[in-house]
Amino acid sequence: MTGPLDGAAERMINETQAWLSTFQSLGGVVSAVFGESGDVEDYTLLHPDKARLTPKGRYELLCLQRALPEPYWMKATLKFEAVVMPTEGGLQ
Repeated sequence: MTGPLDGAAERMINETQAWLSTFQSLGGVVSAVFGESGDVEDYTLLHPDKARLTPKGRYELLCLQRALPEPYWMKATLKFEAVVMPTEGGLQ
């Protein structure tokens, strides 16, 4: 049985995964630094070159920048992806 907090956490991770997928589809790169315990200590977002994006892509990037996930959820999502989906190669 799961509590309401579990559902809220799952929703936040799903939203952050969607944000990361869109960011990467525009050419953005996400790098994570993992500590010895397996937790994400830090992460870096390398934004795509705006000059190479279409007008729609620049608009999507602007929307993403305004909806940047909170660092806690970004770290939790990156850890989740590294643990659950290590074979997809989404992380560096």
